[in-house]
Amino acid sequence: MPNKNDRWPESAPGKWYVDQSCDACFLCVDEAPRNVRESAEGEY
Repeated sequence: MPNKNDRWPESAPGKWYVDQSCDACFLCVDEAPRNVRESAEGEY
């Protein structure tokens, strides 16, 4: 379960975010590309 206290600083405000437990599987990017995108470094 994501932890809103561990969200990445570059996450946009709102209910969709990535926390620091992300393992970069990119499932969220594939399933919700208008809500979530890959980091510039491709690490999460």
